[in-house]
Amino acid sequence: MRVDRSPSLLVFNALMMRALVINDQDIFRDELAAFRVAFRGRRFRILITRGIIAEYQNDVKETFPIQLQPALDNQLRSGRAIYLEDSQLPLPQVATIDLPKEHESFVLDAIAGKASYLVTSRRRWLGLSDRLEENHGLRVVTPGRFVELEG
Repeated sequence: MRVDRSPSLLVFNALMMRALVINDQDIFRDELAAFRVAFRGRRFRILITRGIIAEYQNDVKETFPIQLQPALDNQLRSGRAIYLEDSQLPLPQVATIDLPKEHESFVLDAIAGKASYLVTSRRRWLGLSDRLEENHGLRVVTPGRFVELEG
């Protein structure tokens, strides 16, 4: 019997990507621990889509958008991320999600891409965790919980 060893997909919200770019252990301890766990043994790859990139850019301040694209490109080159075009993702059949429109791409693309996790500290998203896991297999967890589950 062949065991599938392809990496699972996960989505990190904008704060998580900011942690990866800034790489300050004092400020982003849990977030950076989540990245280490995700990348260990190449068990996970970050799902990146046009919608997710747009939300990353809208959800950050100052010079971070300038630093974001090189960080995403580095993750893609290293095989730690995968970019999927909208045409590669099926339209997810999801009941209305109680999220601001500008934040829906993270959740909808994670479902469409069959990601295992959405790692975030946003309370509104965490509040949807049970429903999203039951209906779509998407676990919405904090960085600390992700480390507990997968570390």
